[in-house]
Amino acid sequence: MYVQKRPGVDEFLKNMSEFYEVIIYTASIAKYALPLIERLDPFSYAAHHLFRTHCTLINNCFVKDLSLLGRDLSRVIIVDNSPNSFALQPDNGILIQTWLGDPADTRLYQLMPILESLANVEGDVRPFLRRTVRGYEKNYEQTLLQLTAEINRRKLEPKVPVPIQIAAGSPTKKCIIKKPVPSPAGSSRGQERTVARDPKLAWESDLLISAKPLPVHIRISN
Repeated sequence: MYVQKRPGVDEFLKNMSEFYEVIIYTASIAKYALPLIERLDPFSYAAHHLFRTHCTLINNCFVKDLSLLGRDLSRVIIVDNSPNSFALQPDNGILIQTWLGDPADTRLYQLMPILESLANVEGDVRPFLRRTVRGYEKNYEQTLLQLTAEINRRKLEPKVPVPIQIAAGSPTKKCIIKKPVPSPAGSSRGQERTVARDPKLAWESDLLISAKPLPVHIRISN
């Protein structure tokens, strides 16, 4: 199998795994995608793999419904080359241009410092995505400057405690996530794990699923 990688993808996955819980989420079927993922991410920087079976079919489009992950959506970012992929949660998305094989492509290198800055955000990251990060490709340097200023302003704002309310008797959903487990030969294979998620208590499921506390969750589509 011959696989071409977008310039910067190895550094991107390595660096982002230090700041985020990385999940590779593709609309392809697992049988086709897993061999590609093994080439794309040979060191298993991605904590989980999700496939077409984890997508929701809406108007003949496979949509990646972030609410099914059991993560706090205020702390989730999805990077994808199709706006349809995050149509249900558009405020969580960063749109990246489709890679068509250009060896001089620099978009992943541009995204790295932006995402590293977002990892320092306290609380909801979605306002930063709406106001600052959208359209970063048009003026990358200005976007980074504005984002840094926005983050610094939020740090100076007074903290207001938010009471936590627990709703009893909420319906639960199940999401199967595939976690890469190195085989004896050194390759990465998926191991299925089923997690029950209460949609009204996403923070509780987050504590249940996450292997380590991380500031933000990010998902990358290949």
